[in-house]
Amino acid sequence: MTTAESRRHDLYTGLTEFLGPDRADTLMTYLPSRESTDLATKADLTALELTLGVRIDRIDGRLDNMDRHLVGMNQRLESVDQRFEAVNQRLDRIVLTLAAGLVAIVATLIAQSFV
Repeated sequence: MTTAESRRHDLYTGLTEFLGPDRADTLMTYLPSRESTDLATKADLTALELTLGVRIDRIDGRLDNMDRHLVGMNQRLESVDQRFEAVNQRLDRIVLTLAAGLVAIVATLIAQSFV
């Protein structure tokens, strides 16, 4: 049993002898069961709210900044996608042109062999 608990028990015993058990129980329910240094005051809670509010505002600002950054990155990626699509279309045309040229060469060679 800690010092605070033993002192609390001693107080309860004295109150029981003086007031009786029911009144002692009632009175003890109104007394804090912890050390007063462990209790938070309204001022503590207000300060905590202010601190948390400032931190949340900072986090919101950082998230907004990250959101703008991600939007910019998304726009750049869309631009890169469009460039890749243009390169892909050019390569498709080159492959078709080469295939057509190869067919023309083969047809010319076959025609030359019959002459």
